[in-house]
Amino acid sequence: MTIRPPFLPLLLLLALLNLSACAVRQEEELPAPAPERSAADIMTEDIRDLLEAREIAIDHCKKADNNICREPCHRDSDAMQALTANEPPRKKTVKTAKNSSKKITVRGRCQPQCLIYARCRSGFMSCRLGNTTSLSWWPCARAQGLTSQVPLAGSVMLLGKQASARMRVGHAVYVEEVCALKDGRFLLRVSHANYDRRCSLDLDAKVLYDPRTRTADFLTGAWKKLARSLKALGFVTG
Repeated sequence: MTIRPPFLPLLLLLALLNLSACAVRQEEELPAPAPERSAADIMTEDIRDLLEAREIAIDHCKKADNNICREPCHRDSDAMQALTANEPPRKKTVKTAKNSSKKITVRGRCQPQCLIYARCRSGFMSCRLGNTTSLSWWPCARAQGLTSQVPLAGSVMLLGKQASARMRVGHAVYVEEVCALKDGRFLLRVSHANYDRRCSLDLDAKVLYDPRTRTADFLTGAWKKLARSLKALGFVTG
């Protein structure tokens, strides 16, 4: 009969405990996965790169935080349909076969229009005065104390009538992000609709805004080559 040493089971137990402890230490030493960067974080980096290329010093940035994302505001969304359901008919001038003009009544219009898109993105429903334009929204919102001359993330920038840009009723632009610059100006990341009168979207365009002259220059996006020194009425905040 074989007699096992009394300390052999104890040695086996200690060996097992040691292996288990090593396994735990190895798990603890694994590097933590890098956090995923959001689209908004990437946009902020793009803004910083743009400023550094122009040798403009940035002070701080703030992104919109209203929990309203882009997807519900696309052309055929329920939110867009709800905003345009009661839009009245309008007159449209068309060319006839005999090369003359006549006005016809059409139902609705292409969507999203700039103001409808800005309302959808911001959630602002102030001053819905029938077929409201940017020019009519501004004095109404100002009378209610819902405006600012300083850009705020999540606000709506209203541009005034621009003869050079054939902008007769102004234009509404949703402000995604605001970066304050050390020279007193602001760099904005904006999204807007119907910049081409075909209700197309222009997302994340960079705009340099000067509150002293109340002018906006589009540095990127669809209006990059033509939108300079656009007169801004201000920013609707609610």
